[in-house]
Formats: sequence, C-alpha cells, structure tokens
Amino acid sequence: MVAYADGGGKTQTFLRPMYGRGRIARLMLRFGTWLELLGAEGMRLAEVNGQPGAVFLGHDGRLVLVVSLDIAEGLVQTIRAISNPDKLRHLDARAGRPWPLDR
Repeated sequence: MVAYADGGGKTQTFLRPMYGRGRIARLMLRFGTWLELLGAEGMRLAEVNGQPGAVFLGHDGRLVLVVSLDIAEGLVQTIRAISNPDKLRHLDARAGRPWPLDR
C-alpha cells in the first residue's frame, strides 16, 4: 500500500510517498488534524478519476482536499490526496454526495 500527497508547497502535507499499511494506518489517525489545518468543514463522497474518493470543502465552500482510493481485489492499494489549490481550482465543489465530517 502507498499514499501520495500533493500540496504543491502551498499546503501542509507529507513530502514523500508513504509505504506500508502500518505507516499509513498511523497517518490516518492524524487525518482529522490535517483536515483542521486545511480548514475542511464539509465532505462529499465522490468518484475521482473513476475511483471512489471524497472532496473536502472549506467554510467558504471551496475545495481544500480531494482524496481518491485505488482498489484492487477488494483492498485499498493507493491513496492519493491533493490539497494543492492550483490543482483544485478547476474542479466543481458541488461534486459528490454530502457527508457530515462528524460521523
């Protein structure tokens, strides 16, 4: 399993790909803190490049993070997280189904 993040040097994220289920599980334990740092206040489940994922919205409705999951044989193989505002600018923040962050 591998996780990639792209903040484009404009948002806080990890700098190198992370490998291994254990390391990524520990990373996911801090996911809520990362969402707070990005200012995420809402989430929508969405299809991202043909894969399951989610879009996270700031208080003003702008996208602050897009996450996609590559799944093979029923297991998550890759997590991709994009918080680079330049790469999110062209995306529609209304995509996906609303989902409360406090679930």
